[in-house]
Amino acid sequence: MRKRLAKIEFALFLTCTLVGASAALTAVGAPAAGSNAELSEVLLSTSFEETWVLDEDGDYKAPPGWDVDGICVGYQDELYQWLTHYWSDLTDTESLPAFDLSHSGVTSACVWWSNGYGESEMVGTRQSEWLITPTLDLSRYASVNLSFWSIYCWDPLYSNNSNYVKISVDNGGSWETIADLTHEARWRLGGDLPDWENWNCYQYPINIDLSQYVGEPLVKIAWHYQFPGEGGHAIWVVDDVKVSGVPDVTPPFGSIEKPGKAFYFNDKEVFPFFTPLVIG
Repeated sequence: MRKRLAKIEFALFLTCTLVGASAALTAVGAPAAGSNAELSEVLLSTSFEETWVLDEDGDYKAPPGWDVDGICVGYQDELYQWLTHYWSDLTDTESLPAFDLSHSGVTSACVWWSNGYGESEMVGTRQSEWLITPTLDLSRYASVNLSFWSIYCWDPLYSNNSNYVKISVDNGGSWETIADLTHEARWRLGGDLPDWENWNCYQYPINIDLSQYVGEPLVKIAWHYQFPGEGGHAIWVVDDVKVSGVPDVTPPFGSIEKPGKAFYFNDKEVFPFFTPLVIG
C-alpha cells in the first residue's frame, strides 16, 4: 500500500494544471518499416551521459555539438533547481527518491512543466523549449530512421502542451513537424501500467522513418516542447537517441561516348582520340 501511495504522489509531481497537480506518464512509437539493421550505419547516438556544455549561441547548456533554445530560465523552486522549465540533463540522483527517469545509464534529457517560478512576467508559465541535434548529412543514404525512448503524457487533463518532433532540411532555418506525441493517436503506445494510464513510460521506443529526407545534406532534428500558458501540462523526458541509415550503394549510370572522327586501317575502325566516359 505504501509503495502504491508513493507512486501516486510521484505522478502528481510530474503533471500540473492551473489549479493543482495530478497524475500521468507517456509512451513511444512503432518501428519504421523496411529497416535493414545489419546494413545500417549510425549517424548519431547519445544517451545524454556526456557532460553538457554551453552551446554555440551561449544561452543554454547542451550535449556537445547540440543546441538548446527556449524562452524559460527558471525551475520548480529552490529545493528542486534541477527540475528546469527548459531542456537540461537530469540524473537519477536528482530525480525523486526511488523513481529514476533515465532509460539507460543515469542521465536523460528532460523539460519540466512550468509553474512560472523564476520566469519573467512576460513569459509566465508559457514554454517553447527546443532540443536540437547537430547537422546531419543524409546525402548518401537510401533510408534513414530516427529512434529514441521517451516519457510523455496524453491524458486530456494534462496535455495542453505539445511534444513535437520536428525536422529541418536547411540547417535549422525552417522546421516541419513529423510527430506530435501528445495529440496524435498513433503515438499513444503503452499507457496501461498501474497508476500510469495515458503515459508512455519507456514502454515502447519511438521510431520515425526519415527516408523521405534522404539526399539532404543539412538536416537537423528537434524535440520542441510547447505550452501556451493555460491548462494542464506534464513533463517530457527523452533518452537513447539514435539516427541510423542504410547507405545508398546504387552504382552510377555510365556510358561511353563514341568520337565523331576515326580512320581505318586494314578495314578496321581505329580511334586515335581520347574516348570520354560520361557518368550520369
